[in-house]
Amino acid sequence: MSFKLNVDGIDVQLTINSYRPANRHEDIYDQWCHCDVSFSCENYLSYKLKSADILLSYEVENLETALTELLNGEIKTLKVCRFIEPDFIFVLYPKEDLSSYPEDECIRSEFDGYDISVEWRVHFWNNWPTDNFLNITLDRDEITALRDYLTSVINRKRIPKN
Repeated sequence: MSFKLNVDGIDVQLTINSYRPANRHEDIYDQWCHCDVSFSCENYLSYKLKSADILLSYEVENLETALTELLNGEIKTLKVCRFIEPDFIFVLYPKEDLSSYPEDECIRSEFDGYDISVEWRVHFWNNWPTDNFLNITLDRDEITALRDYLTSVINRKRIPKN
């Protein structure tokens, strides 16, 4: 099962394999998920990783929790989700209320604020991580889709099969 989404013309695909529920009685830093990821757009973007160890099981769980909290309005200030491997950074922006800004701040009085968003930063490597990255900005519906995918990855391993 894969997460597939077109974000403003960029095709995003993420498949998380080898997830197992984080077990605090084991070494949580040895519970790697093998991830296939791609970001592509017709003629100018083709970034792919195959079976990359870029997320630990507990990181999948923490990201799913953070996205749920963002969607539920529980995050009130900017939150940055970093991981052991620096391939991805997720920057979570809560809903911003602009109604208290004075009129001379060039904000239209009928505009009440910005909804939540997430910056998914994909850092590039050149033998080691660089400061260069691709930034994919997710809106509420796209955040919900990513969170739902992470939930399905987590629940797939927690539900016993008959």
